[in-house]
Amino acid sequence: MISGRIDGYINDKNAMLWELKRLKDNGEYDPSKGELVIACDISKEQGYLGFTNRDNGAFGYKDDFIKQYIAVIKEMKANGEIETILNSPRPPGPVRPWSLWRWPLLSRR
Repeated sequence: MISGRIDGYINDKNAMLWELKRLKDNGEYDPSKGELVIACDISKEQGYLGFTNRDNGAFGYKDDFIKQYIAVIKEMKANGEIETILNSPRPPGPVRPWSLWRWPLLSRR
């Protein structure tokens, strides 16, 4: 779109905002030469995390993982971190490109 070869582009909103920021930061996009706008949402999706109850003890760490996961999510909700993430076009703080969307929820313990 920036080079004028296409008129529109469909992708995840956060991915587009992240790439647009990267292009601006690298001097590859100058909004004064033509602003790009997000026109509309085509669809929304939700993600879920599920746990098996048919593992017959194969995952000995499962109960501890679930307890830690729930505790971290509750902490993140209480301190506003979830809201910050939801309202941010990219993960807060320094991010390495190869771990862009892999927020290590349990590494803070």
